[in-house]
Amino acid sequence: MVHFIILASILLFFLLNSSKKEKKPKKQIKNVKTHNVNRITEVAKKPKMENVETKNVPIYIKGKRKPLFVDVETTGLHSDDKIVSICMILLDAQESEEKQKLICKSLYYIFDPCKKSHPIAEGIHGYNDWVLRHQNLFEEKMHDILSLIKESDVIVAHNVKFDMKFIRNAFYNASIDIGEIDTMCTMEMHGGSLASCAGRLGIHRETSIHDASEDTMMCMFLYLKK
Repeated sequence: MVHFIILASILLFFLLNSSKKEKKPKKQIKNVKTHNVNRITEVAKKPKMENVETKNVPIYIKGKRKPLFVDVETTGLHSDDKIVSICMILLDAQESEEKQKLICKSLYYIFDPCKKSHPIAEGIHGYNDWVLRHQNLFEEKMHDILSLIKESDVIVAHNVKFDMKFIRNAFYNASIDIGEIDTMCTMEMHGGSLASCAGRLGIHRETSIHDASEDTMMCMFLYLKK
């Protein structure tokens, strides 16, 4: 269901902003939390990578035509910390601007990091050790992740250096070099935290928990708005 939520959010965001004369209502991202244990297991085991074609929607991507939006949650901030969850949304803008079609691919995984999260990090991502040790290892899903990275022409994240450091480390531990990749940082584009930047667009988290899918969508909105 994640890719349907993503597509619906994109359509709603741009339709509400397509006319400058219309009053812009406050928008909220809803129903993307997955902290029920059964739901977590289901999401982690099923990659959401189906293609979705949009028609007659006033959305145009200029410049890089295949941006990949990314967010990771981790066990902590140090070099030996691991990825707890990852969300990726790839937008593929096909044909010309006049006849542009958007193909959306996404994935959302929760991993067993094989180490305990720092208490502060656990409070941020919201997954306890009992839940995480029942999830897949990163190595079991890394080829899906690598496929989206290789298909994209730029990776976009809020504080992209942080996310890319953990992604590179995870692949390095699996003896894979993902090579040089173009990146863009929405934190540098807009200035400030993800919550504060998205808040200026009327977009807010449901709770204080940082969900990778929710944060990835917020990052995507910031990029498309700019």
